[in-house]
Amino acid sequence: MVPRLEECADGTTVLTGDLNSSTVSALYSSSQPVFRTDSDMVIDLKTANDVDSAGVALLVEWVRRARARNCRLRFRAMSTQLEDLIRVYGVDHLLQANH
Repeated sequence: MVPRLEECADGTTVLTGDLNSSTVSALYSSSQPVFRTDSDMVIDLKTANDVDSAGVALLVEWVRRARARNCRLRFRAMSTQLEDLIRVYGVDHLLQANH
């Protein structure tokens, strides 16, 4: 499933689709407008599927982008698979989830 970011009325951004090496390049490009804001962000990952190391790398890049703008980026509703990958790669301190 092709991933996409959808901004919701409550200010949350929802990520839907696969988050893997086949899709992150396109998602990286399409996410540029989302990170032009100067306010804190929440990305809901409840409908993110098929996550691999490339997906984790993209999340780290998004955190880097947010920090460069002095914004806080939080993630909500991570899958157990994604939380496990984040721990394995040692980036859990960067990608803390709000449950």
